[in-house]
Amino acid sequence: MTDGRSAGSSCPSSYAAQAPARAIGTFVKLALERGWTVQVIATPAALDFFDPAAIEALTGSRYAAVQPAMGLPIVVLPFVNAALASRAPFLRNVESLRAESVSILLGPGEIEPHQPHTGGSMIDATLWHLGLDKAESMLGNRQG
Repeated sequence: MTDGRSAGSSCPSSYAAQAPARAIGTFVKLALERGWTVQVIATPAALDFFDPAAIEALTGSRYAAVQPAMGLPIVVLPFVNAALASRAPFLRNVESLRAESVSILLGPGEIEPHQPHTGGSMIDATLWHLGLDKAESMLGNRQG
């Protein structure tokens, strides 16, 4: 591979019960195109948002219910409305996670909070490639 990853590099991806989980197939296809081996990690509530059998067919592996993230970059693409994103508890949690080296792509040039009650129309605009770019950057394996 030309991007510095060995064949079979792992790209675990975790999904919570948010509407963008419906578009998980888009993320999986983008990661596979970049040469990643994808393992989907879903919360039980997220299973209502996507078809696990379809994802298993794409990835060749069954989804997991735990987060084996030790030693792997953690990148969060928050799908959040502006009302929640402006609340002090949310902001404190973002800063707390960032202090633990979790990359949260939130803000200008990254994922911008949407206006309340408009999330449904924003699902297809989820910037999956930003998460992959960041994970590759964190690993020092950017495609070029």
